[in-house]
Amino acid sequence: MYKKFLLYVYIIFMLLIISACNNRDPFDSVVSGDFVYTRWSMAEGEIAIIGLSDEGINKETLIFPSTLDGYRVTQIGDKFGLKDSGTLFIEKALNIYFTSSITHVVTSIDYKNIDTIAEINVFVGGSSIESRLYAWTYPYSNINVYLSAYEYSNVIDDEIVYGRFVCSNVEYYLDNEHVYFVDHAEGKTVNTIPPIPSKAGYVFDGWYKDESLNQPWNFDEDTIPNKEFDEQNSVINITKIYAKWK
Repeated sequence: MYKKFLLYVYIIFMLLIISACNNRDPFDSVVSGDFVYTRWSMAEGEIAIIGLSDEGINKETLIFPSTLDGYRVTQIGDKFGLKDSGTLFIEKALNIYFTSSITHVVTSIDYKNIDTIAEINVFVGGSSIESRLYAWTYPYSNINVYLSAYEYSNVIDDEIVYGRFVCSNVEYYLDNEHVYFVDHAEGKTVNTIPPIPSKAGYVFDGWYKDESLNQPWNFDEDTIPNKEFDEQNSVINITKIYAKWK
């Protein structure tokens, strides 16, 4: 009788352990602002965004940041063993921005209720970016994808173009070469101020109009000129804004 009781207790104990393991979040997900992220499988100091918070789901403008809670955002989606964090669904955002720090996409990105929205704008910062950041837009005729001039040229020249690509006329630079963030505006101030960038060993000290970093950009007053084009239909008056570091 005593042995049967011990066996019964053991079985109950094992069932509780199995249940706890099944219910445990394998990614140790953290909710922060508009996003849900994980540190699983990431390098030290880096995180992957694996979903949207309740707040993020309802935002009309969604900005995937370069840093979150002091960690660098370098990836969308993650895998832990045989588990995949699954599709990252966007539901209501009309303007979606990606910074150039996101270098890898593990999971898929998709949009819910796409037929109920007239037009969506996706802005992909950086050069030589991973095409999976915008490949999910291909099936949708009501999504415009804005790219840096360099990336736009590459897409038009080298890819079978399924989507509606547009050359951005505002480019933010981390230095004189590396695009961090893109936007599009004509005859008005910029639509979105980019999230503060990070650079190892430096502190960000504002955005400037010139490469020599003498003229600060005034987001309340400085306007973006209307686009002008050359004979090849390329934009010739792209506004370039530069990060200052100290």
